[in-house]
Amino acid sequence: MGTLKFIIISRGNPFTALAGTEILARSMSFELAKQGHEVDLVYGDEESLVEPSPIKSVQVVLHGLQITSIPYLSALVFRRKCSKRCIQLVNDFNFDAVIALGAGTFPGYIFHKIKKSKKRLPLLVYYAMDSMVMEYARSKMSKENAGLGVSFKKWVYYTALIKSDKASCSQSDLILASSKDTINHLTANYDVPLAKINLLYEGIPDNFAVGYAASDPEIPTFLHVAGGARKGTDFLLSAMKILTDKYGVKAKVVITRGSAVHVQQAKSLGVDAEVYEYVPHEELKRLYASCTALVVPSMSEGFCLPVIEAAMFGKPSIAFGSGSLPELINDNLSGFVVAVGDVNTLSLRMYQMCTDDDLRMSIGNEAKRYSRNFTISRCAKSLVETLQESLGDTNGGSNASESSSSNQVG
Repeated sequence: MGTLKFIIISRGNPFTALAGTEILARSMSFELAKQGHEVDLVYGDEESLVEPSPIKSVQVVLHGLQITSIPYLSALVFRRKCSKRCIQLVNDFNFDAVIALGAGTFPGYIFHKIKKSKKRLPLLVYYAMDSMVMEYARSKMSKENAGLGVSFKKWVYYTALIKSDKASCSQSDLILASSKDTINHLTANYDVPLAKINLLYEGIPDNFAVGYAASDPEIPTFLHVAGGARKGTDFLLSAMKILTDKYGVKAKVVITRGSAVHVQQAKSLGVDAEVYEYVPHEELKRLYASCTALVVPSMSEGFCLPVIEAAMFGKPSIAFGSGSLPELINDNLSGFVVAVGDVNTLSLRMYQMCTDDDLRMSIGNEAKRYSRNFTISRCAKSLVETLQESLGDTNGGSNASESSSSNQVG
């Protein structure tokens, strides 16, 4: 397999941000380098909770762009600085592909600027995490932080992302989609030709769970990764109350990426909850290894890394059937898929995980086996194969980019 030269763009800092898109950008960049490819990683760098961790095994050229932390203004600063840096890179070096992850990186704007600046173009690739139209619609289902002020901010936020999504689909040569659900909504929401889209499931490091022994907690403990209203934390807390009141089970929930709102919600419901705004990477692994199950009552998931992360430890997931989740969980085999908003069935499945040891072990083992389909090595290999096919050069190499300006899949 020939060597390719990539620019990968991430809106947030991949070494400090908690969101799945940034985590994927980091994992993908270093895995591609590990497999022998050349990678420049361009990202926005804001003040964060932790310092970057050095990674010494492989070399990736890092381009951290200093941007403001002021909401909305930060997006404008990132667009300008990122497009300027990418134009400089593609003019100075022969890159095969520029890959922008998610609508929040504003690929449409950046790709347009690159096209105006250079005749000899790399392949311009948009990696779509979800359809922003669908994510916005699903996010409205949660009552968390409801109110006119929050609704207006959400409208402004998603209006910008939907506009970016449309431009990204239009300006890209190739679209990668993180799930079949995302493909369906890109074609429905933006009239994108199916032939322009390739399915590329995300992946996590192959050795993610190495060094951690999975165990069952003394008290049934459910892990939940929050991070916004669309994650459905309010549904989980309601299910926890049913678990206690209806089934008489004493259990607790551990919430990461949580907030003071979640603390207050749990308190008002009488739910035993540990809420953390930030959990270090190694501590998160310990939580995976020692929980009863992961609960994912999300209204929208283009892809859900925590489901695969938990599965690597042999831990099942109980999730709403939204977005990509039914693709990541074999219902009744590697976890449970529940109708969106059905807290009664959600609590029933949680009760089964608390009380049926054989069922929990069987499902956990199947989840671990199934997780092998979603490793970062497999993801990176599939990415390279897709790009080489699109570039029209199965032998790879930077010379492939000479003809890519006219190459559009479909």
